[in-house]
Amino acid sequence: MKSRGRPRTDHAQLDHEYVAYIARGKSNGCVECNRRRERAWRAADPARARKSAQIGHLRYLYGIDVDEYNEMFARQGGRCAVCNELPLEGGKRLGVDHDHMTGKIRGLLCARCNLTLGFVVDNPQLLASLANHILASG
Repeated sequence: MKSRGRPRTDHAQLDHEYVAYIARGKSNGCVECNRRRERAWRAADPARARKSAQIGHLRYLYGIDVDEYNEMFARQGGRCAVCNELPLEGGKRLGVDHDHMTGKIRGLLCARCNLTLGFVVDNPQLLASLANHILASG
C-alpha cells in the first residue's frame, strides 16, 4: 500500500517504515513507533492488556463478548460442561466449545475435555467407540 504524505524526518533517519493505515480507522503512522507504543502499553498495564486481548479473541473467534462468556460461566456454575470439574486454580479459563461446521457455541469446557473432543474430531461415533472400548476392557 502506498503511503500518503511525507514521512517525518526523524522516522526516515531511524530507518522506520512509515505507512498510511486505512483499515479499522487507524491513522497514518510509523510501524516501528506504533509497535514500541503497543509494547510499552502492554508492559505498563498487563492486566488491562490481557483483558483487551481476551475481548478481541472472544469477539473474533466466537462472536461473543465478555458478558456473554461470563453469563455462560455463571450458568455452568464455573464448571466444565462435560466433566463438571472446576478449572485448575491459577490455570486456564474454561474454553469455548463450538461446532466447527455451524459455529454454534455448545458450552464451556476445561482444557482436558476440550482437547479430548478435538482429538475425536467432534465425531460422536468415534467417541462412543472409545467409551465401548474402555467399558469392554475394564
